[in-house]
Amino acid sequence: MQLNQPFIIGARLLPALQIGDGFLSYDKGKFILDGPFGEHVIAGFRPGAGAGLESQFSAVLSFLSAASDSYGRRLGLWENVTADDNATLFPQAVVEWAYQRVDDIDCLSLDISESSTPLITS
Repeated sequence: MQLNQPFIIGARLLPALQIGDGFLSYDKGKFILDGPFGEHVIAGFRPGAGAGLESQFSAVLSFLSAASDSYGRRLGLWENVTADDNATLFPQAVVEWAYQRVDDIDCLSLDISESSTPLITS
């Protein structure tokens, strides 16, 4: 497998994206977030039929961005988050971490979507 920026081989020796002081890695059909909050396995993520690994990473970044945006609209207070809120897509510690790094998340998403060449090849 060949990876091109912004993708790297992370500490888990897996394809990953570095998001500030954290990493989003892919391992055998699941995504793992590592950061100051510890490890969070993203459960329940089901990519669309035929979705490539790049588009799967991009989708996870979109969910992180949506969660942090929703949290931000609640004035950055978990007490203001409602049960049907996008902020509940991830645990509180992950959402607060993503909220502080939303610019990094959005830039990575843009880098992936605007690339004219494949970033991950077999």
